[in-house]
Amino acid sequence: MLKNKGAIAVKELVIPEIMKLINTQNVKTESEQILKTYIAPKIGLRL
Repeated sequence: MLKNKGAIAVKELVIPEIMKLINTQNVKTESEQILKTYIAPKIGLRL
């Protein structure tokens, strides 16, 4: 679980932006791999 509202706010703001970025580019699998490997652990997201 996330520990504070700040983390939740960041998560809610960041995820849609990342998804938009992934969906706009035709490198979806590579972007998803980057997301899972580098970004998700930093913001405490489980994919």
